[in-house]
Amino acid sequence: MAKTGTELLAEQRAELKAQGKTTRQLGRERIYFALDWVYRWGWSSPSVVDMTTGAARRGLCAKLVKAGLLIETKTAAGKILEDLPSKIVTLSEEGLAYIEKHKEEQELMEYPLNPYRVNQSLLRHDLLAQRATIKNLLEGKIQSFKTPRELSDKSLKGVKQPDVLWVNEAGRRIAAEVELSAKFGRKLDDFVWSIVLSLSQIGDRAPLFDRCIVVSDSDAIIKRYRAAFRPGATVHRWIKNNQSHWKIDKTLNVPEYIQGKMLWQKID
Repeated sequence: MAKTGTELLAEQRAELKAQGKTTRQLGRERIYFALDWVYRWGWSSPSVVDMTTGAARRGLCAKLVKAGLLIETKTAAGKILEDLPSKIVTLSEEGLAYIEKHKEEQELMEYPLNPYRVNQSLLRHDLLAQRATIKNLLEGKIQSFKTPRELSDKSLKGVKQPDVLWVNEAGRRIAAEVELSAKFGRKLDDFVWSIVLSLSQIGDRAPLFDRCIVVSDSDAIIKRYRAAFRPGATVHRWIKNNQSHWKIDKTLNVPEYIQGKMLWQKID
């Protein structure tokens, strides 16, 4: 049975206490973890930053903004749509310097300091990816993750780079795909087949991922994708003709071995 976030945090605190760490040291670690989260994702929301350290009632994000380590920026649609944050936070120069001081060389990434470079058309999608990641971390369902910024390897032809990569306790690599709007026709076919390829052994190339999980806030979308990934379901491969128009090149079927490799998660 997976441990709850409260149980995991209690274990972490007990372990740190056993290591002789002071309250000040624990506070510094919370600050680092929160800033590191923003560094790895590029941006976050105040509520998610607080969730990352179990500090939702402590207002850690607000303290980091006040300390000049994070910059708070209003979003364009946050007050109109309930599932969009009214504000996002990004690292300041001081916050970036703090993080880079504690990073290994291979962990460093270019970080754009201008908060207006954040693509606000993807806020809802990317925030759900963050919320799903922290939820599964706190519940003990995954042990580590890599954000799109960290997935620096180029995707293979026809294989989609996941929205976020999760690794569970058994070491299984789980490609997480956030779906907020239903795909149809060629786009659905391309999505399904790219996932099938990533879960398949092709020649000497091992499967890129052990599992794929589709995350959505819509029951209808999850139901639609379950049907599309059902073993034996029809999927088309598309190519462009001489007039640059898309046409069906081949009709395929979702292979039987995909059964059990597809997972589904509803996030409210």
